[in-house]
Amino acid sequence: MKKILTILILLLIFSFSASAEVDEENHIFKSFDVYPENNIAGSITSYQLHLKTWKWKLRKALTGKLEVKVPESFSLEMIHDIQVEFSDTSWNYRVSSFEIEGNKLWIYFASEKSCETCPGDGDGEPDNGDWSNWWHKYQIDINIYIDGIKNPAEIGTYTFFFTGYDRHDNKKISLVESKPFLIDENVSLVDSIIISPHADLTLQAGASVVFSISLLDQFGEVVDGAEYNLFFDDCVECVGTITDSIMSVVKVG
Repeated sequence: MKKILTILILLLIFSFSASAEVDEENHIFKSFDVYPENNIAGSITSYQLHLKTWKWKLRKALTGKLEVKVPESFSLEMIHDIQVEFSDTSWNYRVSSFEIEGNKLWIYFASEKSCETCPGDGDGEPDNGDWSNWWHKYQIDINIYIDGIKNPAEIGTYTFFFTGYDRHDNKKISLVESKPFLIDENVSLVDSIIISPHADLTLQAGASVVFSISLLDQFGEVVDGAEYNLFFDDCVECVGTITDSIMSVVKVG
C-alpha cells in the first residue's frame, strides 16, 4: 500500500497537463491541475509543479489558490511540508493555508505588494479606458515541493494538440492541421512553449489567446485536456492559422 501511494504521488510530477485559468477579478489564476500518468518505479515521496503563465489584470493585492487534483486516497497525513516558490520574490508571496477536499488539494497564497508593474495608476485597469498599449507580459514561475524533494524522476513521452479562442471576442481559432508536440524522456518538466501564428488569424499586439491542450498517451488516447494562456505580444499584426507552430521545451532543474 505504501509503495502504491508513493508511486501515485511521484506520478504527479508531470506539471504541464495542468489547467492555468486566469481569474479576471483578483487572482493570478484559479487552478493548477495535475494528473497521474503511467507507472513510474521509485521511492520519491514528493512532487514538483512548475508553471509559467501570464497575467494582465494585476491588482493592488494578489491573492489566489492552487487547485491540485490528487488521487482520492491522498490525505493531509501524507504531507509534512508544502512550499510554494514564485520567481518574482519581490511580490512577497506566502502560503496561508492548504486543505484537501475530495480529490482536490487547495493551496492558498497571498501577496501584499501593490501592483507597481501595472500600467497607468496601478489599479489593474487602463487609464482613460485605452487598452491599446496596456497589455504586458507578466511571468511567474511556481514550484511546489512536498517534503522537500525538488527534482523528481523523469517522465515519459507525450503528444499535445492545440486549439484555442481569443479571450475577448471568443473568436474560434481553428486548426487546419494539428502538429504533435513531443516531450521526450529526458525532459522532466515543461518550462515553456512558444507558438508562432501563421495565416488566417488576426491578433493585435499582445492579444491574449487561450489554448486547450489535449494530452495523448503513447497509444494515441486522450489522457486529459488543459488550458494554457499565451500572449502574442511581439506581433504588430499577426495573421495566421496556428498550425505547424514553433514549439520549444526547456528542461527544468
